[in-house]
Amino acid sequence: MSFEELASRLGIDTEDFIELVELFITTTRSDMDKIRRAMEGNIPSEAAAAAHSIKGAAANLGYDGMADIAKAMEFLGKGGSLEGFAGYMSELDEHVAGLQDQLAGE
Repeated sequence: MSFEELASRLGIDTEDFIELVELFITTTRSDMDKIRRAMEGNIPSEAAAAAHSIKGAAANLGYDGMADIAKAMEFLGKGGSLEGFAGYMSELDEHVAGLQDQLAGE
């Protein structure tokens, strides 16, 4: 979905939405770093907390695919598991890269 369509769904102008996306990317990258550190330290609860942050922000902006990935990570982390996190992180990296590409094209 285009930035214009997503902005319209939120009732804001496209420029404001793009600023939110830029902030979202920065925040998501920070949260992903937290998840990586939690994975290295085998601390599922910290990974779950960072995934929760990504889930909420992604859902608010209409990035449901990212929200679903983060939701799965949060669930696993809260359950004490980090199984599958490497794959989920790759998927999140792809989504973030796609957003950056989309920003570069705007």
